[in-house]
Amino acid sequence: MKRSPSAARWCTVDPTVRTPAARSVHARFTPSDVPLLTTSPHRAMAIRAMARTLSTLGRGYLGGHAEITSDGVLPRGCRAAEATESQAVAHAVASALRGGRGSAWMLLPQRGDHGPRQLPDRNR
Repeated sequence: MKRSPSAARWCTVDPTVRTPAARSVHARFTPSDVPLLTTSPHRAMAIRAMARTLSTLGRGYLGGHAEITSDGVLPRGCRAAEATESQAVAHAVASALRGGRGSAWMLLPQRGDHGPRQLPDRNR
């Protein structure tokens, strides 16, 4: 199936897959003094987002671990899903460094949206 350039922006649900598609992404960041960045599961874009956020906030010497979960199956190779994961991790890192819970929820963009949306913190 040929995809148009604008179709790559949204994550489409495959009708042959019986598992529910993801609608939101949750990221939780735990900082550490060891300058090593890891994610579970491994996501290179999320590691780059952590490094960029840490250096932007003046804490590039820190490390930490980010745990990424979702409420369904994230489509691999979907740029919108990868961007949403990265933004959720960046918000979680900023929250942890500012003394917050270190977690963030983001909605995946659906057709007609203009990008990921952050959900209010459910853990308060």
